[in-house]
Amino acid sequence: SSYKFYLGGEQDDDKYIGKMKQKLVSIKPKYWFEDPSANKVFTMKGNILTLKFKILKKNKVVAEIHKKLFKSILKGTYGIKMSPDLDDDSAMLILGIVIMIHHEKEENRKNRRRRF
Repeated sequence: SSYKFYLGGEQDDDKYIGKMKQKLVSIKPKYWFEDPSANKVFTMKGNILTLKFKILKKNKVVAEIHKKLFKSILKGTYGIKMSPDLDDDSAMLILGIVIMIHHEKEENRKNRRRRF
């Protein structure tokens, strides 16, 4: 599966910034983000299913994500630790990636419930 990202959210080719992709045939889900030229910008490593993973850029950790399981009033509370060297555009893109992974995980969970 893949999710396209657009600047400002408008689906205009001029505003296309890349897409998040998932390797479909894998024991563990594998995700990465590609720029418009299909170059890998970010790769995700760790346990995506439990939402405890790292995001790497050029093999360097730029963000760590973990779902907060305790002391959380709201569902879906996350801790996201980003590198201070990360530019604002990359930081916003990482937030979008985390939201899309969470969305996909929730959709898969709902679909599994409907089958039973």
